This record gives sequence, structure tokens and C-alpha cells, in this order.
Amino acid sequence: MQFALASVIDLTRNYPNADIEMMKRIGFGKHNIVQASPITYVTPDDPPFLLIHGDQDELVPYEQSQLMYDRLTQVGVHAQLCSSRTDGIP
Repeated sequence: MQFALASVIDLTRNYPNADIEMMKRIGFGKHNIVQASPITYVTPDDPPFLLIHGDQDELVPYEQSQLMYDRLTQVGVHAQLCSSRTDGIP
């Protein structure tokens, strides 16, 4: 089983704390960002996933975990998304 706790899953999505300009300065472009995004590598033979994310996370939006959950279930991987009701970081 894979376990993810409030992780950035898709770097192609802009979110409040993403420093896109800094990423560009160190050599990231659209192609690199896609390659660095875990969601790019989801395949039907992946193990089950447990995703845990605070619903008020201010660093990584809850949407990141929802995107991964959606992709996993789309390809038939068993996944569970648990949201914790917290202020700030879970």
C-alpha cells in the first residue's frame, strides 16, 4: 500500500504557495514539471493508496489529493481519500 500525506501530486496546477517563477529560474519548464509530478506515473498495476489531507491545509490545496484519488480510481487502482478537519497543516 502506498501512503501520501498532503503531498503535491500535480505540479502543473498552480496553487497559492507554488513559486512558479523560482521553478522556472532553476530550469523547470512544462515538460520537467509534468515529469516531476507523481500523478504522471499512475498505472493500473499500482498498489492501493491511502491519501490523507487536511481540509484546511494552507500549503498544499486539498484539490491535489482529490486529483490523485480521481486518477487512481479512473485507472482501477483501489484508493481511499481521508480528509481531516484541521486548521492549517494536518
